[in-house]
Amino acid sequence: MLKGLRSRVLFFLGVFYSILFAGESIEQGDSFDRAIDQLYEQLDLTGKLDPSVFTLSMVGYYNMKGSGLLQVDSILTIIDYEKPSSEPRFFVVNLQEKTLLFITYVAHGKGSGIQFAESFSNKPGSLKSSQGFFVTADSYIGRHGYSLKLQGMEAGINDNAMQRAIVIHGANYVSEAFAREYGRLGRSWGCPALPEDLNRQVIDTIKGGSCLFVYYPDENYLQGSAFLDRETAGNFYFGINPLMLNKPNLPLRMFRENRFLPEASLHRLLPP
Repeated sequence: MLKGLRSRVLFFLGVFYSILFAGESIEQGDSFDRAIDQLYEQLDLTGKLDPSVFTLSMVGYYNMKGSGLLQVDSILTIIDYEKPSSEPRFFVVNLQEKTLLFITYVAHGKGSGIQFAESFSNKPGSLKSSQGFFVTADSYIGRHGYSLKLQGMEAGINDNAMQRAIVIHGANYVSEAFAREYGRLGRSWGCPALPEDLNRQVIDTIKGGSCLFVYYPDENYLQGSAFLDRETAGNFYFGINPLMLNKPNLPLRMFRENRFLPEASLHRLLPP
């Protein structure tokens, strides 16, 4: 009975809020875009990272933050695998201080391509990189030295990252000198490997629950990822509680449909 009453209350609140904010949705959408554009300029990313990639990363970041998935919400890491490995394509920004902390080289998996990463997989043994949104986990000392575990957040896209041991680690085949000599970087078994001289600094900056986005212009992924729902991200940015709208919170709904992590991992995120 109480559950039915709660559902009716949420429905009527949703109708009320949808009417209340209907006239503001277009204006808020424009403001959301302007805020991201302004942040892009403040971070001095012009000429370094495509603004459309940054926008996608911010949409996903706000959806992850709004869904309670980030323990560290000041740091955002972006890997742009549309770029060749001979160019810097690994970016770390501090969103609170509005500073670009790192821009450096990063390897892709042997199975994904040679100079460019062109194929991605979630399958163990594929030796391919995975795209999509991750949350950084704990650092540890492994066979590649100081390394960082990554939790893939999208079912069927990257949620086997832990099982595949997809981690950030340093490698001697990732450097400007290597790229200059060979025209590309060496390749990993699927890990986003970094230059050895920056590896520890980067890991210590981003570890412990921050957002990492691996970008590639795969239209199927870009159209299908629930993290890239612009409306839900904008609602959170403007402080509108999506549970009060007539449209349910998209990330929470996708969790229930098993588009993200398993249900058992999400008990603290879902309303009773």
